[in-house]
Amino acid sequence: MLKYLIVFIVLSSCFSAYSQFKVLRISDNIGYGFMTGEIQSDLPNSIERQSRDLKLGNFYEIDVDYGVNDVWGFGLTFKNFHSDASAVVDGVFFEEDFSDGVVDVDTDIELNFIAPKLYFLLNEEEIKHQFVGNLAIGYLRYESDTSYSNKLMRVSASTIGLSGGFDYEYRLTSFLYLTSRLSALVSFVTELEVKDGSGKRTVSVDNFSNGSKQRENLSSIGLTVGVRVNIAKPRLRSS
Repeated sequence: MLKYLIVFIVLSSCFSAYSQFKVLRISDNIGYGFMTGEIQSDLPNSIERQSRDLKLGNFYEIDVDYGVNDVWGFGLTFKNFHSDASAVVDGVFFEEDFSDGVVDVDTDIELNFIAPKLYFLLNEEEIKHQFVGNLAIGYLRYESDTSYSNKLMRVSASTIGLSGGFDYEYRLTSFLYLTSRLSALVSFVTELEVKDGSGKRTVSVDNFSNGSKQRENLSSIGLTVGVRVNIAKPRLRSS
């Protein structure tokens, strides 16, 4: 995650230097996200409950936008989804013989998305209340770490994601806004990279689905609130 933030900060600095006499919009939002992928139907009850808990997590977003004019602009967006959950599972599920017959399983999921974006005002004449649409397509990284009985298994994937959303912004001052956002991130993969004690390998999603043609759904929905700051004061429309 650190390398994504470093890239984001560097690119943001470039935008800042280029737009020192224009409008630079920086927004920071936090809230909840929900992963929309289906859960396998043949899982043990404890793993199924854990999987449902993992679908809901914390969602963080930061955007740096350059306003071309009063109506639209472009920029960069970074999104992070994180969730964790635990379960007590029968050792038979792992095809191993544990001394007490059960094992504690802890799973941590993280999803990072970074992409160029376009934004556009949906009510350009309004000043106090603004509605903004945004679209982005870029790089998505998924990682799931599962630990049990002093063992660690990491499942990961890298792919392309498509994001879209709507913002409501309430102007407090000419440079400070309160924001809320409803967004959707859509992405699928057909292969997963698995790393555990036996090494590193690439596994087709079909192997987890009784051989039927499948895709792993990494899509999510986010609802966040936060603030937006204009580095340069925008030109307001006269009433």
